[in-house]
Amino acid sequence: MEIKMLKAKNGDCFIISHIDRKGNRHNIVIDGGPARAFQVNETVLKAANAERIDLMILTHTDDDHIGGLLKFFEKMEEEQINIGKVLYNSPAVLANRFLTDYTGEHDLLISQRSRDHSYRQAISLEERLRERNLLNTDIIACDMEPIRVGDIQIDILSPDEEQLKNLNQHWERESYSDRDHAGTTNDHCQSIQELQEKEEHIATSIANSSSIAFLLTYEGKKALFLGDANPKVITESLKRRGYDKNNKLHVEYTKLAHHGSRYNTSYEMLERLDCDKFLISTEGNRHGHPNKETLAKIIKLKEEGRCVNFYFNYPHAILTREEEDEYRVHCEQKVEFTME
Repeated sequence: MEIKMLKAKNGDCFIISHIDRKGNRHNIVIDGGPARAFQVNETVLKAANAERIDLMILTHTDDDHIGGLLKFFEKMEEEQINIGKVLYNSPAVLANRFLTDYTGEHDLLISQRSRDHSYRQAISLEERLRERNLLNTDIIACDMEPIRVGDIQIDILSPDEEQLKNLNQHWERESYSDRDHAGTTNDHCQSIQELQEKEEHIATSIANSSSIAFLLTYEGKKALFLGDANPKVITESLKRRGYDKNNKLHVEYTKLAHHGSRYNTSYEMLERLDCDKFLISTEGNRHGHPNKETLAKIIKLKEEGRCVNFYFNYPHAILTREEEDEYRVHCEQKVEFTME
């Protein structure tokens, strides 16, 4: 199985591919980065689409995840798009599930240039999916039945129904300033020890807390894709599956939530994971992502003598060479991974 972490500016865009036991190739696309990254990702998305995109997962409606897919559907409008299934908690689906009004009145007011979390953008994508009969009719939430794509199994860990109910109630009132606590400066000048001693704060953003996150299993091996999810929701999902400090979930890779934000990775969640390879998707010029504090948390909980690996899809110089040597950390720019 191949994992590609595309260069999606400050956003996410992943392609997961594998050939099943019958010799058939399958492709899963996770998000599409912001609209400004579409030129970068277009060639790869076209290649995957030529074979077939079996599953497209739209984790949530932040522009840095959804914008590129809006451009994808618009640009490909005159071409045959071969997509099997889409996972997406759209405004209409949420309104139907929670029995609230949905008028679609924002459909004609789409602002393609919007830089923030946008109900208008969500409606735009919803229309694109409806045109192609790809819109799911029920919510995507944790503990639903696993999804199969070839030899891959996907178990949804986030969001829970409560997070989706909150999103449905407050969607139009979300604004860029209250999405979460992420700032514009970074913490890279602070030492690992200083960061490990800081009081932990967890994100409260309704938008990010509604993000789809999942556990992928292939040939007995697992990987976590956390979108922008709230670590409290992930922790509760792991608890329900019986994972704790003494019975950790072993995963080959963990795609860190919210581009390595300190507010979306908690000690309580990390204590339930056995992982030494972490993927971080961001060009690093917005909100101070990735936070060095996130790396410090992971380093603090790693087993003594064990090396931990951080993989970035853009150049980063978060840790000094001395820190890498002292704490046994490997940092590398890398965009392609295998899980066999």
